[in-house]
This record gives sequence, C-alpha cells and structure tokens, in this order.
Amino acid sequence: MLAEFGYSTYVPAAGDEPGLHADRLARVAEAEVVVCDLISPERDIPVEVAIAATRRTRVLALVPADARLDGWAAELLDECGATVLRYGRAEPHQVLHAALGEREMAVGLVHH
Repeated sequence: MLAEFGYSTYVPAAGDEPGLHADRLARVAEAEVVVCDLISPERDIPVEVAIAATRRTRVLALVPADARLDGWAAELLDECGATVLRYGRAEPHQVLHAALGEREMAVGLVHH
C-alpha cells in the first residue's frame, strides 16, 4: 500500500535479530518515514522509532483508540515528532491509507 504513495518499504523478517545493528541503522537512516502499529504502546515500541528520533525521520504511529499512550512511550513519540493515528473500528492499514491520501491531496493542492 505504501508504494501507492511513492514509498518503498522494508519490513523486518520474523525472527530478525532485535536491537541496534548496522543494517537496521542504515535502513532507518535511508527512510523517509517509519510506520509502526503500536498495539500495546507501553511495551512494544520498535527500536526503529528510537533510531528515527535521533535521525529526525518522520514517524507515523498507528495506535488503537483504547490504548493508553503515556509515560516513556508518549515521551519518545513526542520527541521524534510522531504523527499518532488512532484507530477503532477501522483496520490500521485503512487509517494509514486515509492519512496518506489526505497528505497527498494537501500537497497536490499546494502545488496547483
């Protein structure tokens, strides 16, 4: 779906070595945006978000409407200037698609 908006994607393989390693640092350094689905923000923020915070890489965080977003998770998302997209009945990919579409329309309107 991200390719539709001109983004290339990288999804770590299941069983990928966790933590900071050269390949992961390079992937985030090359990225225009880091997208993550934070089902339980208090315990599952990917290391890529922390790397993005140090690289000034844009972050889109998909978060369930009923999930608490506070403490260190909220601080990290705030520090990296993340756009938090809440979802309830809609699937996370639908919310992401709508947000990217709105952004594209806004950019398109500015250029005309």
